[in-house]
Amino acid sequence: MCAMACEYGFVKDNIGCPICQCVDPPEEESPPLIGRPDGHELVATACDGRPMCFMFCEFGFKRDADGCEVCHCMDDPCQVTYRFQKVSK
Repeated sequence: MCAMACEYGFVKDNIGCPICQCVDPPEEESPPLIGRPDGHELVATACDGRPMCFMFCEFGFKRDADGCEVCHCMDDPCQVTYRFQKVSK
């Protein structure tokens, strides 16, 4: 059994059985838009056909250089980390 999810289904082998490889998206389809926190939208053509992650992330997934989600959770945006520095008198 394959642990990926493919938006357009799986490639089939020579006897018609699905293999663990995603089918490429159709070319005539418009690229999806990804909403960003600043209110703008980004066309995510580099993300088409990438496998989906089955993890649940409370604060969403991290993104790579192409703006595509990767299977790593984002950190809690409300968690604050303090660093203390010793001050000499």
